[in-house]
Amino acid sequence: MKFLKREKKSDFDELDLPPAPPSLDTEEFGADFDKGMELPEIPDFPEEKISAPEQKFDWEKEMPAEQGIEELQQGNFAAGPMPHISAPSATVPPEPVQPIKPDMPSFPAMAPEQPAPESPRFTPLDDYPKMERRLFAQEKRALKERPAGKAIYVKVDKFKAALGSINVVRSDLRKSEDALMKLENIKNSKDRSFDRIRNSLDDLQKKLIFIDKTLFKED
Repeated sequence: MKFLKREKKSDFDELDLPPAPPSLDTEEFGADFDKGMELPEIPDFPEEKISAPEQKFDWEKEMPAEQGIEELQQGNFAAGPMPHISAPSATVPPEPVQPIKPDMPSFPAMAPEQPAPESPRFTPLDDYPKMERRLFAQEKRALKERPAGKAIYVKVDKFKAALGSINVVRSDLRKSEDALMKLENIKNSKDRSFDRIRNSLDDLQKKLIFIDKTLFKED
């Protein structure tokens, strides 16, 4: 229960302090450090004698001498028979192959070129008659006198009158178209009536011919 008694102390100076560490400059620290770094001594092992007998290796018996080494050392070289080499035969160079030329087809002789026909010469404008000049002159004058690029303004009453006249013309055209349709219908009806009359006349003619034949036969 000492830690409880420490809390009850009023003065911090009376508390127990841990001991100070040893200084590095003293001889005691160096002695202790050297003692800690020393290695233990190696123990001595007893020498044991091997009872196996020693064997010597005879190189002359185990390794036989290779054949030909003595001859090489003495310098005696026996040359073997040389093979017979035949003389090269004189080769005849091959004849050059001539290329085969294909037979070209014979073309007929070309006819001599004919001169091109001369193009007709155009007569200048000065050669035309003066009447044609006058006719074209009027058209040129009209083109020159016509103003281009100007706005044309029309009064409202004139515009309304023009629209009214256009509507009248349209109505008249419609009436004329209706009248033409009626005339075509009348013509078609008359043609049909004429066809009926013609067919009836043909029948009547056939009957009259039959009657004439019967009368002349009885006579």
